[in-house]
Amino acid sequence: MCLIKGVLECDPHSRYTMKKKETLLYAFYIDKLNIIYQYNAMEKKVIVESIEFSEEYKKLRNKSWLENYCENKCK
Repeated sequence: MCLIKGVLECDPHSRYTMKKKETLLYAFYIDKLNIIYQYNAMEKKVIVESIEFSEEYKKLRNKSWLENYCENKCK
């Protein structure tokens, strides 16, 4: 948990992301875990949505993944 917190505290977002005002959904893979979180650039606030175990790296945060994730979460 400290590793995930450390990565998020480093604020890995681009300048482009920081200029946005709405909350955005992000994901990253670290130590066999997919971490999915929301980032609100205006408030500089992070909310971890989920932490999922995964044996293999799979690229998250592409358009189809984002649409499926949001669709399944809203059900």
